[in-house]
Amino acid sequence: DNRQGMIDQMTSLANLGVLGNFIGMLTDSRSFISYPRHEYFRRILCNMIAEWVENGEYPCDEDRLGRLIEDISYNNVKTREGVCNVKKILLVGEAMALLMAEEPGDLARVGHFARSVSGAELNVAIGLTRLGFDVEYMTRLGDDPFGRYIRTTIGEKGIGTKWIGTDPVYRTGIQLKELALDGHDPAAPYYRKESAASHITSGDIEKIDLSDIALVHVTGILPALSESAREAAISLMKKAKEEGVLLTFDPNLRPALWTDEVTMRNEINRLSAYADI
Repeated sequence: DNRQGMIDQMTSLANLGVLGNFIGMLTDSRSFISYPRHEYFRRILCNMIAEWVENGEYPCDEDRLGRLIEDISYNNVKTREGVCNVKKILLVGEAMALLMAEEPGDLARVGHFARSVSGAELNVAIGLTRLGFDVEYMTRLGDDPFGRYIRTTIGEKGIGTKWIGTDPVYRTGIQLKELALDGHDPAAPYYRKESAASHITSGDIEKIDLSDIALVHVTGILPALSESAREAAISLMKKAKEEGVLLTFDPNLRPALWTDEVTMRNEINRLSAYADI
């Protein structure tokens, strides 16, 4: 989940001779100089291979290296056994309005921001759609300009919106992001307490039809938002198991969202027990 970790992992795979089978990285909501995390990964991959070529460890063969990078970044996940036969993928989480600083420095002093969307599960949904998968996304948005913007943006990216609800009382969450030109981890405070998504309930989950869903993806963020959201996450995972739908779970630990670390650890372990992957 960081630059050195990516390099260490890929170096280990290369030492074993299996780097060409790696499926790369496509997750998380953080960014580096406003590039999505999977773009950051590709830049690290290309730079690392270029260094190996300069050191004489890899052949200077542009076509061969290009195919290697394409396979790691795209082709391998498409050809992995069973993946291409997936009917539809459902992701559930909180989508927030993202305001990215257009100038460096303290966010309190920044005068201009670019608007976008954020949310770990939503980023994965966008990535999967780009890879050609049929994706549905479930969340709850406020009846406000940010909520309408997010709903429109999700639809424009080719992601299904039929399970996105509108809350007449609670507002859409907001995240700010610092522009970090020197490469440090940018400040990214969010304002999501009592957000619309934190009021997702088990009743919302009961309305979801999984008959055409082959895979459900959940992270540890939704259950951290509130008691009702936690019960909703559990209800969805139970529903997926009961209906024979493949269930993947990313713990995505965010201690700041939980009341305490003991609760976080216990609940994440409980949720993990439902997952197939």
